[in-house]
Amino acid sequence: LRIKGNKYAAVLLVLVLLFDLWVFGLQFIDVKSPDEIFQTNDVIDFLTKDTSRFRTLELDYLKTTVHQKLVAIHDIEIVSGYDAIILSDYNKYMSVIGNFSVKPITYMPFNGISYPKMVSLLNVKYVVSRKKVSGLDDLNFEKAHDKVYLNKNYLPRAFVVHDYKVNKDVLSELTKDEFNPREYAVFEEDPDVDMGVGEFSEAEISYYSPNKIVISEKDTGFDQGL
Repeated sequence: LRIKGNKYAAVLLVLVLLFDLWVFGLQFIDVKSPDEIFQTNDVIDFLTKDTSRFRTLELDYLKTTVHQKLVAIHDIEIVSGYDAIILSDYNKYMSVIGNFSVKPITYMPFNGISYPKMVSLLNVKYVVSRKKVSGLDDLNFEKAHDKVYLNKNYLPRAFVVHDYKVNKDVLSELTKDEFNPREYAVFEEDPDVDMGVGEFSEAEISYYSPNKIVISEKDTGFDQGL
């Protein structure tokens, strides 16, 4: 773009363009205190009081008080992940639980819970939902429109079983009425290992971080079992 004759016209044009861009972008600029942006609420306060290791499932992604940026600040783990970080197989797993179609989207549009056992397998102790959730035991906490359900059947983060089944369609096996994650694991291919004899037991996690997890072998039966 060339403006001949008057150099002041060029300067004026630049100023007009900058002003126009500033006005357009003003709606996207929201400067606030971090304490105000990440302000806690009664549901978050309730969850942080539980010092055990667990995950939370929030069903109302678009209207929840347990949104991902807030839970990250308070070290609350949610099974829906963070924005677009959703693996394909995991998305299929969650779609079976929530009865929704698998699509390349950044959130999971749950339509309730179809298979509570698959939820328990994810170490989900609490479910946050505005609507009544069938299949879970009792209402543990309620505030305004947000409800937190306690899943009494949730499984520990790591545990040991002494049997397994083989099914290339793992999801179909997990949705069977007789499926019991406390009794056996499910593999796509036969691992051909000796599972030994024993009962369901929780494994001891001695170190836990995003990049490293250490599970103690003490009293877990890791010499035989999975």
